[in-house]
Amino acid sequence: MSDAQTTVIGASIIITGNIVGEDDDLIIRGRVEGAIQVGGTVTIEEHGIVKADIDASEIVVHGILVGNIESAERVEIGSTGRVVGNIKTERLVIQPGARVRGEIDMSDAKVAHVSIPSHKKVETLDASTTALARAALPRLGSRLPERRPTPVETVVKRTPVNIKDAAKAKATAAAAAVAEPTKKAVGRRRRG
Repeated sequence: MSDAQTTVIGASIIITGNIVGEDDDLIIRGRVEGAIQVGGTVTIEEHGIVKADIDASEIVVHGILVGNIESAERVEIGSTGRVVGNIKTERLVIQPGARVRGEIDMSDAKVAHVSIPSHKKVETLDASTTALARAALPRLGSRLPERRPTPVETVVKRTPVNIKDAAKAKATAAAAAVAEPTKKAVGRRRRG
């Protein structure tokens, strides 16, 4: 029988500092800033917000995590989970709908295993989620990295379109198309 206990950080609790535990489990429903080192499982529930590096046996993210993750056994990012940071683990599970921005390192793993359903696309953290995280973390004084444009956005931004010029060109083309049949009809009347 294990002596491991579970500690729950409630939704209204804000902790600034380090959390250290032997074999205990930790469930986070509130906010935490600092570092977390636990021998058991760390679970960030859907409304939990964490700005910390986490080192634990197993890590489950259903909320927002800004920080690096190191797990001896397994990391799972649920469909509502958002992670901005690097992940180092032996096993990784990413549910459809989860968003991750960072590097994944499984090189030290004995048997590398990534579980991503093939019929679902894994999305990266987008601007709306980054804005949500920024809005949710003002008391923690966090600074999330700015969203960098994708290559497609960069190309679009480099080739601006002047709407007035486009409308003028369209109007000119339409006027030319109308004028062309009129010129032909006038030329026929003069001949005959």
